[in-house]
Amino acid sequence: MFFSKKLHAQISHYENEILKINNEKEAALQENRELKQLLSEFSDKPSADLNDQKQLCLAWIKGNNLVTNARDTIAKTAESLHSEKGALSESMGVFDQTEQAVNIILRKVEVIQSSSNTCNDKIEDLLSVSKQIEDFVDIIGGISDQTNLLALNAAIEAARAGEAGRGFAVVADEVRNLAKKASEASDNIASLVKQIAIKTGEASHDIQNVQNTSSEVVASAEQIRCGVTQVVSLSSHMKHVIQSSSSDAFIQTVKLDHVIWKNAVYDRIITGDLHNVNSLSDHTSCRLGQWYFTGDGHKDYKHLPSYSRIASPHEDVHKQGLAAVEAARIGDMVMTADHLMKMEQASSTVAEYLTQLNAELS
Repeated sequence: MFFSKKLHAQISHYENEILKINNEKEAALQENRELKQLLSEFSDKPSADLNDQKQLCLAWIKGNNLVTNARDTIAKTAESLHSEKGALSESMGVFDQTEQAVNIILRKVEVIQSSSNTCNDKIEDLLSVSKQIEDFVDIIGGISDQTNLLALNAAIEAARAGEAGRGFAVVADEVRNLAKKASEASDNIASLVKQIAIKTGEASHDIQNVQNTSSEVVASAEQIRCGVTQVVSLSSHMKHVIQSSSSDAFIQTVKLDHVIWKNAVYDRIITGDLHNVNSLSDHTSCRLGQWYFTGDGHKDYKHLPSYSRIASPHEDVHKQGLAAVEAARIGDMVMTADHLMKMEQASSTVAEYLTQLNAELS
């Protein structure tokens, strides 16, 4: 139960964190959209001053810092969730081993119980045989007593006969001695049988104690197994939740990366910083590119349908963004706008495929 409470607390913590940063992300994106709308409305006014437009653009770019902060927070959460997923997988391995060990104990206790039941049955049989022997000994004792009485009567009659009955008296005396020995032997047998019965009863009692103890062990082991099974089931559910939350956090991070990367392009164009465009990451070195080509994406998700669709539009986002900066550098604002429009279209396609991928992961 301790493990399940701890896991519940962890997953609840991370779910709250994800909800919090998603709210921050939505607030940042909403601010971004509002600034875009204001920029569009302001630029459409014939009397708009170019300096005012530039100041509004700079304010829009500054507002992008909130998006960057939200992106970084979500990224850290995604990494933490990914780490927790690995730790939970290790815990589930321990739980599986514990469950296997409990099952082995149960099987062995069942063998002990079966052997105890067999022994107990044999002891019951032995007690029954001992009772039969006691009955036979009683019969022998009775016959011995009757024989002794007959021998005594024969001796009395032989004495009355005088000299003629002397031989018969000797025989009667020997018969009485034999009857006496038979009686003593039957008493000894009866004593031994009673001792056997006592020892057998003690053994039966001990075996019954073993059976009772085994039953208690089985009951306890069953409780442990049920508890472990519940924890394993809960852990499996939590692993799924953590994996889904981790994937969702990463997808949201990547989407925000696109917003930030595009805003970096707009920043270059608006501020006139059109040199050293190499500082803008290409499609293989950005966060999504690393995940896609060399990271967990390539390792774990390349079999999913939406995965293979991401590469082309993602590359096009970077290609069109860099082309827009280059067009602005040579003063061709028509081509700049065209490349920016194509960049936004490719970015929307990437976002769509990422959403589909996230659904496939769930």
